[in-house]
Amino acid sequence: GRLMIGPEPWANVYIDGEAMGETPLAPIELEEGEYTVRLSNPDYRDQTQTVTISPGEDTRIRYAAGPIAGQVDTTATGEGTYTAPYVIAQVTPVVPEEALESGGLEGNVMLRVRVGTDGAVREASVMLDMVGFGCAEAALEAIYSWTFSPATLDGAPVETTTTVSVPFRIE
Repeated sequence: GRLMIGPEPWANVYIDGEAMGETPLAPIELEEGEYTVRLSNPDYRDQTQTVTISPGEDTRIRYAAGPIAGQVDTTATGEGTYTAPYVIAQVTPVVPEEALESGGLEGNVMLRVRVGTDGAVREASVMLDMVGFGCAEAALEAIYSWTFSPATLDGAPVETTTTVSVPFRIE
């Protein structure tokens, strides 16, 4: 069977203690049986769950743990209270004509976004396009109109990079 892990938010994946990589990941082929899966992201609480893999079947899981506020940022100057950025205003992407013509599409475009100290998007790139038909380009165009509450370290705004999922549903 295969284990499929939702890519949002990104996470380091461990199966029975073995590091498998960072999402987004291709489906993970596993033998039949029970496995302990841990998803870890410094901005979220760890999520650990047991999954049962059956032959020939896909098992899907998502990162459902909540964000951490007031965590210690080990990547900055050492110690400090860190708060991750979050969206406070967003613009819905214009659905490309190609996607509208295809219809019946649903999925997310995952973007890696650098957020400035003023909450503006400084840079963005596509991590994963689960929709196609020009939706990644539409998501990139829209993200530059989004506004974030900037990340803070000890109460002061700091520039940081985060992962954003832009959903598309075209009927």
